[in-house]
Amino acid sequence: MSEDREGPAALPVTLAEKIEYLLERAIPPSEERPSDRQVADSINEDAGTTIISHVTFGKLRKGQQLATSDDRLDAISDYFGVNRRFLKTNHQDAVRDIAEQLDFLASVGSGDITGTAGRGADLGGLSPDLLAYVNNIIRDVQENGIPGSDDLLRGGG
Repeated sequence: MSEDREGPAALPVTLAEKIEYLLERAIPPSEERPSDRQVADSINEDAGTTIISHVTFGKLRKGQQLATSDDRLDAISDYFGVNRRFLKTNHQDAVRDIAEQLDFLASVGSGDITGTAGRGADLGGLSPDLLAYVNNIIRDVQENGIPGSDDLLRGGG
């Protein structure tokens, strides 16, 4: 993936990278990663018609097909529950915002974040900057521990 983002995870740039990114982060950890056929079948079932084949989805995911119709991009976005701009080219701001939201949700799902408080504390109310800030704090704590925790363990304060 492209190194267009601060921190350990890079923002996806190509359509294939974006699909892989969604498969890695938008599917809850408790669920098994779906196959190309499962994704295509679900998309087609929701649409009530054939929008995409598992072969085409697989080619998009592997980067063997670089572009597809807006209808397919919309259907794939709907499947993953993300804004349609995420999969469309030249929308790096949308990619960054959605990536931060997915990182935030992953932190909530893994127990790193157990709740939020205050005004605008629902996911829709958190700004991309605040999500980025929270995600950076989580990464820092995961890598370095809680600042001052050694003092607390020694009885200091």
